[in-house]
Amino acid sequence: MSFLQQPKSLDDFRWEKRIIVVFDSPGFDQTWIKSHQKELEERKLLLVHVSE
Repeated sequence: MSFLQQPKSLDDFRWEKRIIVVFDSPGFDQTWIKSHQKELEERKLLLVHVSE
């Protein structure tokens, strides 16, 4: 699953992933997510990016 896909309900990931919620801010860098995607997947982390 890509970390940049459209959102689902957080209940869909219950007991499967550890969820990290990141709120959009002027200093937020999406390139970091792309460059560390493999590590995030290996640790079963789900990064939820919230923006306007």
